[in-house]
Amino acid sequence: MVHRVGEGECYHVRQVIAPCLSAPEPVARKQAEILAGARIEAERRDWCGATAASLRIHGVERAVDWRP
Repeated sequence: MVHRVGEGECYHVRQVIAPCLSAPEPVARKQAEILAGARIEAERRDWCGATAASLRIHGVERAVDWRP
């Protein structure tokens, strides 16, 4: 996820597990986005101003598909 900070952008990566693992892929992705946004806001709001409302999705990838 990413948000604007002054003239730049601040990127955040979080690993989350969607609550409904048997949900269709689009539903699981949306759940992951909501959970990641909430975690980022709780952990980083005071540091960089990240809020669930200011964050936008940069990318969502399933852990089994991720490669460094």
